[in-house]
Amino acid sequence: MSSSVTTRFPVVPVATETAADVSISIEKSLARVEEADEALLANVCAGDRDALALLFRRYARLVRSVGLRILRDEGEADDVVQEVFLYIHKRSGVFDGAKGSARSWVVQIAYTQALLRKRHLKVRRFYSSLNIEKSM
Repeated sequence: MSSSVTTRFPVVPVATETAADVSISIEKSLARVEEADEALLANVCAGDRDALALLFRRYARLVRSVGLRILRDEGEADDVVQEVFLYIHKRSGVFDGAKGSARSWVVQIAYTQALLRKRHLKVRRFYSSLNIEKSM
């Protein structure tokens, strides 16, 4: 009976990690978390997807709150988050650390994208006149 179990469920080799390997990988992860935003943007420019993911984890909530404050719609705020990080992915090479911090650059992109989205939605009459009067 054990042979039939083995044939139906083949044995998968398990990678064995020592405590030293685990501590090294934890140290690398912690070093990555503490990495400066400016360095992460440089890595994004070089094609590092992990750096983009780390920036996303750091700033997605902030970008969403900017979008929500301007657009007053949760779905549209989520779309702004996607647009901002897509922009960062494509255009991270234009970031200039001499002009300001990476955080301020991300927030500036968030405001710009949210305002562009609001203009787009107004032209398509997404907001009713009642919603516009309440927001003023």
